[in-house]
Amino acid sequence: MGDLRAAILGYNRSESYYRGVWAKAIAYGMAPDGSAGAGESDARLGVPGQGRTFVGDPEVVVRAALSQLGVPYRWGGSTPGVALDCSGLVLVSYRAAGVELPRTTAGQIAVGVEVEPAGELVRGDLLFFRGGRPTHALGHVAIHAGDGLMVIAPRTGDVVSLRPVPERKVQAARRILVGP
Repeated sequence: MGDLRAAILGYNRSESYYRGVWAKAIAYGMAPDGSAGAGESDARLGVPGQGRTFVGDPEVVVRAALSQLGVPYRWGGSTPGVALDCSGLVLVSYRAAGVELPRTTAGQIAVGVEVEPAGELVRGDLLFFRGGRPTHALGHVAIHAGDGLMVIAPRTGDVVSLRPVPERKVQAARRILVGP
């Protein structure tokens, strides 16, 4: 196929059109680098799956998460400005960027692509920790905010906060958004 970007822009010179076509191609199974992907015909735009990413701006995710600072933690909470748990914070933050994620941490660990936790994390990456009761692997999630910080809905009795990333405690990291 050659240069997909040139082919798309040859049809319509609009950058927004290009980004839209690229996003749909990824949603239908093309890999983010333009190579052949899984080819899942039932993939829905905005719902990345295992090993797939979504074209979008991670800054939107981080800004949405930061807008929830001070919101009380409530287990099962997913109402912006009212009550959030860790996965609820991720859910509403990614929803602001047009990406619909699974509701639970267990579901969220299964989307996007794996990133080495000690490697090149970018703003918007998801960080997974041991958590929950009983404590189990990958039961807690936060949003990487850059500069060694994360936005997190920590626990009952606390609020959504901006805190340092405890690098040694990060069990996994996932990237869901990539630029066009």
